Amino acid sequence: MYYWKFKYTWNDGDFGKGTKRGGDAFICEWDGEFDKEATIKHDKIFWEKTETDSINNTEKTDYAEQVLSLVNQERQKVGVAPLKLSDELMEAAAIRADEIMVLMSHTRPNGKPCQSLIENGEYTVGENIAAGVATSEEVVKLWMNSPDHRANILNADYEELGVGHVQKNNMKYEHYWVQMFKRPMHKAMR
Repeated sequence: MYYWKFKYTWNDGDFGKGTKRGGDAFICEWDGEFDKEATIKHDKIFWEKTETDSINNTEKTDYAEQVLSLVNQERQKVGVAPLKLSDELMEAAAIRADEIMVLMSHTRPNGKPCQSLIENGEYTVGENIAAGVATSEEVVKLWMNSPDHRANILNADYEELGVGHVQKNNMKYEHYWVQMFKRPMHKAMR
């Protein structure tokens, strides 16, 4: 959680030790199936939206394909079916990547939960976020080295993936990453 009570720092761990930026990499996960009873409280957040540094659509697709390939390699190692990219999740992850530059949280800057971007998202969507690493390989390694993020990546109920990545050189962490996972409703409700 990135929260004002912690002087706008993370309270769930620094997983960036040994990175080029000297430990400026952080990750966070959310899975709605485990948070049904949670009450989300948030502060009002005001910001001025700025344009992100240019990453063209081809580069965005390349990042998504790279992350998908790496994730599916990890899933294959444990005998879990591969994920496929979803247009709905790709669009939502792109929005979330912009949003986490403003508020590094699974709560969106407008106060809604991250899964609000997806139809039936409350019970079917999981999210991993990260910041501070530049490549698909680095971000998947960060997530795989964290038990909760790894659990999302290897969750056999998930069938679809969306990947968002934004690079903004004048922001603290420069690179911002989002994975959004989706399971079919019948798997979520069993």
